[in-house]
Amino acid sequence: MSVLKSNRFTSKMTCFKIQRSAPNAFGHNDRSQTVDHAYPQFSHLNEVDVSAFLAEEKYLRMLTQAILNYMARTGQRVQVDPRNIRRSAVVLIEDRHTLDDVRRLCDAIERKYGWRTIQIAIHRDEGHFDENGVWYPNLHAHIEFFVLGTDGVNLYKSRNFGPLKMKELQTIAANVLGMRRGINYSAIGQTPRKGLPHQVYRLLAQTTAQLTNKIEKLENTLEQKGKDRKSVV
Repeated sequence: MSVLKSNRFTSKMTCFKIQRSAPNAFGHNDRSQTVDHAYPQFSHLNEVDVSAFLAEEKYLRMLTQAILNYMARTGQRVQVDPRNIRRSAVVLIEDRHTLDDVRRLCDAIERKYGWRTIQIAIHRDEGHFDENGVWYPNLHAHIEFFVLGTDGVNLYKSRNFGPLKMKELQTIAANVLGMRRGINYSAIGQTPRKGLPHQVYRLLAQTTAQLTNKIEKLENTLEQKGKDRKSVV
């Protein structure tokens, strides 16, 4: 497994979340499709290894190869739900990370599970502004995986890919990216928190920033009043 050269873990936690791919995932990743929750003024900071068009071509080549090999080997059609042929992963990263760093993560996952990477993207145009206009990006990478082997066998089966393997993925992501691992909820007897929709995340982040600012102003006011009292005495 390849780890960033610094080999130093940061204070920020990563998180690896994987789910069934959306039909428009390739276009979402390269921003050829409009994304309501993104800020276009920062989209030039995004990175993507292949366009949506080339990703679709790559996917179809992989699919054709897998189907032909499976039929040649078994004489039957591929026994898999078409919706389960691709999987989308979202990985929290830091500003220092590049496509090469995420590609090393993909390589580690391919060696471990056999999934093949179709497309990688880094998004730096999502996040929120606080009430002072300071930008807080929600930095993350998207990875589109093809989960049929070259022989047409499904390498991702939900019934076999339970919590234990998801924990493995979290650990692999942390090690390769040089970040802290996400919370192991089972170890502390808690239920994992569900991810927030983009609109809710933005509202929560803005509200939190506003409250933080108000608290800081209140503390500064109280501190100044304390100094004023001392100067009077």
